[in-house]
Amino acid sequence: MIRSWRHKGLRELFETGRSRRVAADLQARVLRRLDRLNVAAQPGEMNVPGFDYHPLRGRPQRYTVHVNGPWCITFGWDEMDATELISNSTTEGNLYGEGADHGSYSDPPRRAVA
Repeated sequence: MIRSWRHKGLRELFETGRSRRVAADLQARVLRRLDRLNVAAQPGEMNVPGFDYHPLRGRPQRYTVHVNGPWCITFGWDEMDATELISNSTTEGNLYGEGADHGSYSDPPRRAVA
């Protein structure tokens, strides 16, 4: 069960099925991961094909599942509950290219066209 959230957009998406804080093209993939995480009894249950689940280094122990490209969801685990869900990119920001405050919208980074 998911007990706590650090990303407002993930919580909004999970509770309502949509969020302007999560890119529309990623919402279905994010929801599949959140639904699975909500029923998991231990972190290892997230180790399913396509999720690229793995533990992260450091303390306290955290885990990650990938959403798409550099986008992932990281979470902690306390007894039988997922805690402090965060979305982030392995390059920058979170699921909308936002900074650490998670409060304002900014366009995702775009590739330069040659």
